[in-house]
Amino acid sequence: MPSGYTANIKDGITFEQFAMNCARAFGACIELRDEGGDGSNIPEKFTASPYHKEHLEESQQKLKDFLTLTTKDLEQLAQAKYEQDIVSYKERVKEDLDLLANYEYMLEKANQWQIPSDDHAKLKEFMIQQITDSIKWDCNNTREEPTLEDAETYFQRKVKQLKRNVAYHQEQMLEEELKCAKNTLWITQLRNSLEK
Repeated sequence: MPSGYTANIKDGITFEQFAMNCARAFGACIELRDEGGDGSNIPEKFTASPYHKEHLEESQQKLKDFLTLTTKDLEQLAQAKYEQDIVSYKERVKEDLDLLANYEYMLEKANQWQIPSDDHAKLKEFMIQQITDSIKWDCNNTREEPTLEDAETYFQRKVKQLKRNVAYHQEQMLEEELKCAKNTLWITQLRNSLEK
């Protein structure tokens, strides 16, 4: 039975066409293997997605804009973040309490369950242990209430975060460009070898 790569041999495809079809499962073309078409759809040159370049420029602009803020601007932003954090904190605490109530209800039911036979004892123990462990891990209520940052602390934390974003997108963009260059070289070398 022919594979997706050998099915066209019966139709008289050339060795070059067969090699290019198979190339879709290797190296530079591996991401093309599940797309429709054949080896003729392999590009001459691989190009990087604009995603990281666009986000790098956006991150650089955000950092540049942030560095121009006044102390008053920073105080207002820190206050807004604090207020948002308080709302999120209260929501998470309520979710934790609701979850604890649900776990405790189910734990009570599991403890009260009269097993139908001794063969079910391990099941009951397992059920109780699962709930007990979930209470320990999910409902430990160790959340700290948010605190209001002063302008300088907010500034330092935010600059660090913005610089991290810039570095991340810069690194990812360069990695993708290098990968595209290697993929382009790989496919060029393959095409050149098939022309001989």
